[in-house]
Amino acid sequence: MPRNALPQRHLDLKNLFHEKVRAHGDIPDGERRLRREVARLKRLREDDTEKFRQLRNDNEALVRALNLSQLENEQLRQKPANLGSNVRVLGEQSGRTLTGP
Repeated sequence: MPRNALPQRHLDLKNLFHEKVRAHGDIPDGERRLRREVARLKRLREDDTEKFRQLRNDNEALVRALNLSQLENEQLRQKPANLGSNVRVLGEQSGRTLTGP
């Protein structure tokens, strides 16, 4: 017979037992363990919530930085075309291509 079969069949005895334990002012060990576990899990949840909030903020900051760098990169690529003849491609001098020694 399983260990928990008796309390499942005789709930009145189980409830009577727990009432007597509470009447003495003692908290059952199982309840004490569960309360500790619930408190520990609540702390973990709060910590995780804070970590997720920080990660979300960091992610948004990185996306903004990436967008800004892409915009600046695009502006720098368009800049030589806007400057006209003052800008020369490296390796060219006075319309001639430099050759190696």
